[in-house]
Amino acid sequence: MNSYLLAGAVYFNKQMIPDHDLEDPYELVNEGRWTWDRLFAMGDTVDADLNGDGKYTNADRYGMTYIDDSPEVLLAAAGVTFAELDSDGIPQVTLDTEENMTKIMRLSGLLQDTAVSFNCHARSSNASEDEVGIFMRGDALFSLGGLYYAPQMRTMDQDFGIIPYPLYDEEQKDYRIPMITVALTYVSVPVTNADLDVTGIFMEYYAYLGRRDIMPALYDKLLLGKVSRDNESSAMLDIIFNNRIFDTGMVFDFSGLRTNLRTMYHNLQEDFASSFARNAKLVNKNIEKIVKQFEELDG
Repeated sequence: MNSYLLAGAVYFNKQMIPDHDLEDPYELVNEGRWTWDRLFAMGDTVDADLNGDGKYTNADRYGMTYIDDSPEVLLAAAGVTFAELDSDGIPQVTLDTEENMTKIMRLSGLLQDTAVSFNCHARSSNASEDEVGIFMRGDALFSLGGLYYAPQMRTMDQDFGIIPYPLYDEEQKDYRIPMITVALTYVSVPVTNADLDVTGIFMEYYAYLGRRDIMPALYDKLLLGKVSRDNESSAMLDIIFNNRIFDTGMVFDFSGLRTNLRTMYHNLQEDFASSFARNAKLVNKNIEKIVKQFEELDG
């Protein structure tokens, strides 16, 4: 189930769209115009210091709420890759290209406007409640998270929609749906296992039963039947499920490759290139160590 519930997803408040004379997010997605620019421009239209105290806290209204996972998901959705496998199946770090660094810095600049976007993990004393609570009470246009938010959204009074994370720009043709990899679960087989054939058969069949029996209940009954409130959201779920990606660098987090990036976004720091350069040797050593361990297992 986690391979679906941990897919990145953006929720939007449907009532705020006409109230603020904004473009229909569904149309933006379908026409390939749902981009970073649209996300932040639309968000900038609705933010407000609701209590008039001159501060932006969890008591105010934002263009979007997000969590520490969201920046890396925004980047991956925009085509940034942390690491890829070469022709021999060996991970190669790809984060430090000029194009990727340009996107990393641009996103940092966009997130500096803390009146538009609210990082619940960084700015709230009650992050576990605010990461969905601010949106559910109607004080955020967008909520950036994953499909695992959906069951909680069922109790929201105002109507909401579900859409994928945005494209980088209109030149990007395909939606990419990254996973919230920090929460992904894994199954591993101990090296002491003496009957790998039977173990493999069991794991394959167990996975098959999950896909056959659990996936329809999750997709048809929960997401479509109980959470999705319109036909458009159903179509968006198809886009999300059919375009999921798993980035090797995000999954393995080689020597903090992903963690260091999210820490810098958490603190709204911008020294990304220098930070990566300082950690590059450790990242490569970590990759070499992991590759060696797999080679030893292969015998």
